[in-house]
Amino acid sequence: MNARLLLLLFLVAPFAMVAADAPTAAGITEPILDVTLSAPVSGIISLRKFNEGDLVKEGDVILELDKKLEELEAERRKLVAVQKKSDFDSTALLFKNTKGVSKDELEKKEVESRVATVEHEMSVEQLRRRHVAAPLSGAIAEIFLHVGEACQPYQPLVRVVDTRRCFFVSNVEAKAAANLKLGQTVKLEIDSGTAPVAIE
Repeated sequence: MNARLLLLLFLVAPFAMVAADAPTAAGITEPILDVTLSAPVSGIISLRKFNEGDLVKEGDVILELDKKLEELEAERRKLVAVQKKSDFDSTALLFKNTKGVSKDELEKKEVESRVATVEHEMSVEQLRRRHVAAPLSGAIAEIFLHVGEACQPYQPLVRVVDTRRCFFVSNVEAKAAANLKLGQTVKLEIDSGTAPVAIE
């Protein structure tokens, strides 16, 4: 059974629960983890690396927003940070060996170097925010937008579910539920359309 079919069975198929001493109870199963992902920034979807039904691992990038400007800004900030660090190191060496510069000038160069480093880290973070990555291992249940479409901040983009573990939701009469015990094995029957599939 492929991942896409298994995902569909777990998400949309009705289930029946049958215990040894209990009647049948209709219900549904839900994945133990079910998350809807978004990006904290607006942009245009430029790349989709997976399709609905595909399995993803934690950290896999599923979608990317347009990011050319952010890449260029990160590179620019990196060059500035390297130049400021080199300038500070040269000034520190000059101060240590010859006292040819004042301590105030040295401290100013150090602050400029630190600020440039922080600005570079900020630009890298802005670039990272243009990636939508899986926070868990699971299957892609739904992708809401396609490549070329625009998204707003925090708009739902992808739904990822972990169907390796699920829980069963059902309304059971109190009399029948009294016969159920913690840790008891029950049978689930998936209504797959052709013939029910039994799972313990």
